[in-house]
Amino acid sequence: MPEFKITHKTKYLFDNSVFQLANLIKLFPIEDESQKLVMQKIEVTGNPDIFFYTDYWGNKTGSFTLPAIMGNMLEIFSEISVITYSVEFNEPNIDVARMWEKLADTSQPEHRIDFLINESFQSYIEIERLSYQLKQPGLSPMQVVMKLSDYIYTNFTYKTGLTTVESTIDDVWNLKAGVCQDFAHLLVAMLRILKIPARYVSGYICPNQNGMRGDGATHAWVEAYLPDVGWFGIDPTNNCVANEKHVRIAIGRNFTDCSPVKGTFYGGANHILEVSVSVAYEDGEIFDNTEISEPAANFNYSFKPDQKEISYAQQQQQQQQQ
Repeated sequence: MPEFKITHKTKYLFDNSVFQLANLIKLFPIEDESQKLVMQKIEVTGNPDIFFYTDYWGNKTGSFTLPAIMGNMLEIFSEISVITYSVEFNEPNIDVARMWEKLADTSQPEHRIDFLINESFQSYIEIERLSYQLKQPGLSPMQVVMKLSDYIYTNFTYKTGLTTVESTIDDVWNLKAGVCQDFAHLLVAMLRILKIPARYVSGYICPNQNGMRGDGATHAWVEAYLPDVGWFGIDPTNNCVANEKHVRIAIGRNFTDCSPVKGTFYGGANHILEVSVSVAYEDGEIFDNTEISEPAANFNYSFKPDQKEISYAQQQQQQQQQ
């Protein structure tokens, strides 16, 4: 039952004046049987009123606007204290064939069509063939989920700098390399091919004495829905079950649904982004992870020079490449 204190700072530095900023933030830990939020503090440049609501996926979301900002800087700061609990996942003591039959029963409320539909990608046939090869006879749904995770962990190289914010599943498949965001998207696609509902999870992976890929930073993993088990978390980057070291912030079909920060503004300014995450473990040890991108290559942000919108694909990959 560890307690983590996590700070997450997002800072935009603009080279010119900007105005009429509108923003969405998803920086709020999910609260359920595996997580308890003890404290959270949100601070935003200009101290705007933040309107809170629950999005379609069940994520707590904050919305705020600013007419302008002083000093050409926007900073969004989140500090949380969260307790996590270990959850045991046990498959029912029934025939494996019956497990797959129950999985195919789309009348179950958790079988949301959103988590079964794949995006289009050119490598579909190859990935489909592999997925069904790995689904060997006699394996239960949970065993298949873990086997797919093991395949990605064993056959794909964890390496930063190879993939970009524009990289697709095809890119990751061809490179056989990437970071946690890439591996989560690939595993989600493979599970959906096998008709296992799968969703993308964004959050933090907190340090432990053994060390993990992506620890002390924002992270991405996957949850697969298994009948009589529920949403089963699996981390293909580390090839482990998502446990009390994983702090969940948001869930959705993919990263876009879980983006921690989204926004638009008017003005022709370019901007540099700095993101830092600090995780304090219960023994008092602190892990810091700070990155600066040039120009902003992280969260979703767009601007509207002369009333015309131009969009960036600024994904969370900067921190998820740690």
